[in-house]
Amino acid sequence: MYNKITLVGRITSTPELSRTSNNVPYVRLTIAVNRPNYSGNGNEIADFIPLVAWRQSAEFITNNLAKGSLILVEGSLHSSTYNSNQTNQLVRSLDVTVDRVVALESKAVREMRTNNANANNNSFTPSFNTPANNVNQQRTYQRNENFDYSYENTTPNVEQQNTIVETQTPKVEQDLSAMFEFGSDLDE
Repeated sequence: MYNKITLVGRITSTPELSRTSNNVPYVRLTIAVNRPNYSGNGNEIADFIPLVAWRQSAEFITNNLAKGSLILVEGSLHSSTYNSNQTNQLVRSLDVTVDRVVALESKAVREMRTNNANANNNSFTPSFNTPANNVNQQRTYQRNENFDYSYENTTPNVEQQNTIVETQTPKVEQDLSAMFEFGSDLDE
């Protein structure tokens, strides 16, 4: 049997570390995970997935992540049942037990978001569609026509030293057929 789940989402509330009676640290939290809405209006739907992290994962989450942090979680789905104290009925629940958690934003981005949220009286609403700190920012380079791209030139002249240049990788062409041996059984 195979029980493996990978999720990417944002933490919905501030994680708080708890401990079992045997002093094992754990944290319960929920992440919002977007999925496409196929009803045709183009909006995404957020699913709220409950997680349980134990030991080092729990300590990492509570020490380094906050509400709104974008994370990747790998884990497994676990079901449990218990009697509700309020209704005295059997309740079934599903949680993802965290095996691995990865922060998908830099510490600077997390701190900036936290500072902005504090400045706005904690009215931060996480957005899944905004790239974290221009992750997809592209760089452009100009070709320096005075640069000698041959391998023989090991010392650039003064004009070349202060110029950003586009690098080129030489294309290597060789006959790779000698690397493979085909037996006569292919002709049969």
